Amino acid sequence: MIKKYTDFRSKINEEVGLRNMRQIAETYDECMIYFHMDLDGVASALSMKGFLERYKIKTIDAQIIQYGGIQYSIKNTPMNVMPVLVDFANSATRYIIATDHHDRQTGVDVTKSNYFKHARSNAETISGEIAPSDVFGSTDIDLIKTVDSADFLSHGLTPDDVQNSIFKYDRLKSPTQNRFLMGLVVNRLLLAFKNKRITVTSLDGKNHHVNKNLLECLVLDSSPSLYSIFNNLRHYINTAVSLEWDASKRSHQTPKKLSTPEQLAETLFGYIESRKKTEDISFDEKYKILREYGIGSVFKTGSYDRYVIFKNYPDADFVCKIFPMGLIQVSCNPFKEKKLKGINLGEISKEVLNTYKYQLSNINIPLSDVKRVNEEEIKKMQNKYGSDYEAIGFTFEDLEAKYKDSLVFLPNRKSGDIRTREKLNLADSNNPLVKILKSAMSKKYSEWTNFEKDEIGWIRISAWDIILGGSGGHASITNIQGFSFLSTRRDLLKRLFNTDSYLDVMNSFADKFINLLKEKIDENEKGKDITYDTGGVELKGEIMNENFEYFINQNNIEKKVNRDEFLKFGNEFIIKNKFEINIEDKKVIGKIKDDKKIS
Repeated sequence: MIKKYTDFRSKINEEVGLRNMRQIAETYDECMIYFHMDLDGVASALSMKGFLERYKIKTIDAQIIQYGGIQYSIKNTPMNVMPVLVDFANSATRYIIATDHHDRQTGVDVTKSNYFKHARSNAETISGEIAPSDVFGSTDIDLIKTVDSADFLSHGLTPDDVQNSIFKYDRLKSPTQNRFLMGLVVNRLLLAFKNKRITVTSLDGKNHHVNKNLLECLVLDSSPSLYSIFNNLRHYINTAVSLEWDASKRSHQTPKKLSTPEQLAETLFGYIESRKKTEDISFDEKYKILREYGIGSVFKTGSYDRYVIFKNYPDADFVCKIFPMGLIQVSCNPFKEKKLKGINLGEISKEVLNTYKYQLSNINIPLSDVKRVNEEEIKKMQNKYGSDYEAIGFTFEDLEAKYKDSLVFLPNRKSGDIRTREKLNLADSNNPLVKILKSAMSKKYSEWTNFEKDEIGWIRISAWDIILGGSGGHASITNIQGFSFLSTRRDLLKRLFNTDSYLDVMNSFADKFINLLKEKIDENEKGKDITYDTGGVELKGEIMNENFEYFINQNNIEKKVNRDEFLKFGNEFIIKNKFEINIEDKKVIGKIKDDKKIS
């Protein structure tokens, strides 16, 4: 019976999960996994590694990936090795398999096999749905999705719990509770060391890593469990050495041991104290809104933690963070009950952007600058690891995935160009400009000729499309990003924003957001229906997923249940086609479709 169920589940996964897996397994016997550099990314990579082993596909390497320029500075996949992408919303034709859990993805229609589902963690999806049987255990998955969706309140967690780097087994707690707390420590250690490159021999002695990112080492050395990750982290702390990069000298310093959990705790304490009284942070006590510019001094390993702001200001309901690299993030306090449930931060983002639509639409960014900025990280990687470091770069397929409907050619009238202004269709292979573009995008910007720089420089993308493409939001968290590209058009910034600094523009956006948020709070306090003047703006970027609440509507009585109860209760009615599921904001409602009373 169990075998029949497993075979049935495998068949279902083959049909509706990852497509073409048997065909892919006949083509590749080795893979390289690209994964987002956080706990869910590591767990997703380990889940995928375990899943692919069932098809006798061996993971020979792993590579961290991050949104922004870093995603174009990753290593090329070796010949005859399958590139696999997990826990990342921006896909491309270079990936044979891609899977993610964010609400939006780009480039998904070009991969040979993909599986995208809106969920609280990608590891949960891979482990519980793509694989024929669960890869990670249920306690581990619960911890991973709790961290990735910041679902701390429902578990009674505090900032101290999330920031703890020292695990000690508590005999007064159950094994499940201890494993959950150990998982929080694993997450803290991952975040502290995620940018470290280490030289170490794996715990089992099979892998020898030289100057390799610590998270990549974890994917190659660990089995899919938080306990395995924890043991490998302890091993790295005890035996690995890290080559710190000195940017001023453009060389590596003397190899050093990794910080101990105790040292990380001490460093974090110092950072917490430094962020208590600083001009970078202001707190509006009436509206419970924090405004934070930058993140302070974070040179020491383990300094920064995104939730320090809520530890220092526990009464805050919202924080608006301005990151000088070009990102504004506004979020609710995840450790506090959201009393203002009618407030939707994602909708406020749309309203803010709609306010500045005219200015942003009239700032056109040369595609040559988009290429150059996106590949700046490659120079840093080559400086660190040698000129023979081969990076992917910002390619034609990346351009198609992100901006295929946003490209406009503006003829250079000053040079006597008689061509007409046109929206550029990348699918038009007969267009000479598209041919030039395809050829140039296959090379790094540093290899472009002056002719290519000049010709492609007249292909433009509006700042409006760039910022919309990078921004995303939900009721409890939202990002507006891409401001750094404005620095390439200081002339237009001066004309449209009366400043030549994109940092000033970011501060204006942040102030506008906070003022609108205050207006919505006032409306909520007066019992009014909150409205949003979004002008039809749609955010196209990725954003972390929110927590969902589950309800069963039976005999017109709505009852709140947990996810497992929801699935168990609805299972037999789904089979009978008598169960209807609706999603309203953060509520998942299951309703029995039957006129008769059900007891």
